[in-house]
Order: sequence, then structure tokens, then C-alpha cells
Amino acid sequence: MSLLAPRSQLPVVTVTLIALSVGVSLVSLIGDAHSALLSFLIAEPGHAPFADVLSGEVWRLVTPIFVHFGFLHLLFNMMWLWDLGRAIERIKGAAFLGLFVAATGIASNVAQYFITQSPLFGGMSGVVYALLGYVWIQGRINPAFGIALHRSTVA
Repeated sequence: MSLLAPRSQLPVVTVTLIALSVGVSLVSLIGDAHSALLSFLIAEPGHAPFADVLSGEVWRLVTPIFVHFGFLHLLFNMMWLWDLGRAIERIKGAAFLGLFVAATGIASNVAQYFITQSPLFGGMSGVVYALLGYVWIQGRINPAFGIALHRSTVA
């Protein structure tokens, strides 16, 4: 490694997730332009549950994480994504973070849709809480992990 090499690389996955979230939020006028959101929702309102996904629109399982219904909702999620996602990407790599976000995003979206029976939801909160839980537990049980959260942050 060269002494002139940058100290750390740009967290590509984290920056991409933030850019997609901000972009979808701008296009949808922070959730007010419902027609702009239709292809990002887990299903189109009025369709049978998971009918759109079963007909091949599998992106709908993950895209609700990019939808935000308010500026504070977007800001809160992106601040946590920047802090936690960047740290995990630095330690575990871009592929790990990408797969982690996809898996937890799909799991939280499917759970919310199953419970509420409404496709009108969005946000990165499920992913952010999964990132928080991952960093918290890793910090407690694996001292070599390199990052930990203070108890007051977790509380």
C-alpha cells in the first residue's frame, strides 16, 4: 500500500443507497406524488397480495426501502445509514453490506405488508434497525469487530 493512497475508499454501497433514497424522495415529492411511487411499492394498491411480485416484478420486494413519506423520515434514516452502513462497509466490505441491506430490506418489507395488508409504506427503518442490531451485537460479543455502540444509543 502506498503512503499516498487515500486512507479509506468511498463507501460506494452506502452512498448509492442514500442517492437512491434521496432520488426517489425527490421524484415522489417526499411521498406526495403517489403516481410516482407506484412502481416502488411492494404492490399496486387494489391488487391481490404479492400478485405483482408473483407476476415477475420481484424488485418490489426491496424498492419500498427507497420510499420516504416526509423529510424527517428521510433525514433520520439517511443519517443512520451513513453512520452504520459506512462503518459496516469499511469493515465487512461492499458485497456484505449490499446483501445485508437486500436481505433485511426484503424481510422487513414482506413482514410489514403481511401484517398491515397495505402496500402504502416505505422507508429504510427496517434496514437501519437491522444495521443497529448487527453493530450492537457484534460490538458486544466480538471485540475484534472494531466498532461498538454505547448503551445509551441502543436504549
